[in-house]
Amino acid sequence: MSGGPDRRTARPTAGVESGGPSSRPPEAKLENTGHEALVVTPTAPFPGGGTGSQDDGSGSWADAQLKKGRGLSAQRLLPQLSSRDIALLKSLGSLRLATSQQLERLHFREGSTATQARRCRRGLQRLTEQRLLRRLERSIGGIRAGSAGFIYCLTPKAYQVLDLLAGGTKGHYYRRPEPSRHLVEHTLAGSELYVQLVEASRQGQLELLRYQPEPDCWRSYLGSGGQSAVVRPDGLLVLCQSGADREHWWFVEVDLGTEAPATIRRKIRAYQSYAASGQEQAVEGVFPRVAFLTSSEKRAAVLQRAVNAVPDGQALCTVGLLDSPLSVLLPGQRANQHQDAAPKPTDLKGGQL
Repeated sequence: MSGGPDRRTARPTAGVESGGPSSRPPEAKLENTGHEALVVTPTAPFPGGGTGSQDDGSGSWADAQLKKGRGLSAQRLLPQLSSRDIALLKSLGSLRLATSQQLERLHFREGSTATQARRCRRGLQRLTEQRLLRRLERSIGGIRAGSAGFIYCLTPKAYQVLDLLAGGTKGHYYRRPEPSRHLVEHTLAGSELYVQLVEASRQGQLELLRYQPEPDCWRSYLGSGGQSAVVRPDGLLVLCQSGADREHWWFVEVDLGTEAPATIRRKIRAYQSYAASGQEQAVEGVFPRVAFLTSSEKRAAVLQRAVNAVPDGQALCTVGLLDSPLSVLLPGQRANQHQDAAPKPTDLKGGQL
């Protein structure tokens, strides 16, 4: 799946940091430092009188903005971030979109439920004020949901921080437009799957060995006729049961009922073609099975019929529900797995190593 609020390279801009509107006062004079525009002595009066200088006793407006991190570059802001801040930015960089509740479940687990929610609100508010996080205009649950319904993505400055953490040079990014409703719902469904797996790992139900989000999990290969082809799963998962040695590899397809059965059949044949190329097996030693995870029993039945309609489709693909992914992703928990017939024997080592 392409698109979304992920980063993109843009032309470098001279002097001014990209991402979000400027918070400088009206009529302010600017100096170019080579990294960002810093506010110097304002010429327009501030609310309440005065110019915002130290002489009027109200404190410097520029100092207040710098204290919040709004006017700091990625290099100057990085030392102020805690280990939890950095972990949150990395998670959101992988997931691309997440709700405040999902971020709370991932990174704010100390104390009571009320304490976790309060710390999460404060932490997300601070990172938003530092212009590392951006809230989408669309929210979950409407006005009544309050801050719990906010949807977050990274800003260009946050991606620059991640570049610095990775040891690279600071890239130049620009703010992308608001994603579509379908893209938001699809991305949040993938984020929820990841959060569920992390929670199950904490509870000792499994070990999450590897999670590769899109587009990193996309695979390019040469088809049977030598043509270029691509499979675009929504994620690659490697997990095992706690204490077990057997690994289970999965390409995950998050399905929200927007694709026709013919499209699903084409996807299955594309995965079969990629498996036949041997490219994945040469690199990883195994070809992952494909898990179609959807939101309702009715849609799961549609997907299962599409799998059954493709020759040997059941040997490679399985269908389950997003509400209970472990019933598909781990063996021995198949209560909600939708199969009309047993899989045929195959040489593909799908799902196991």
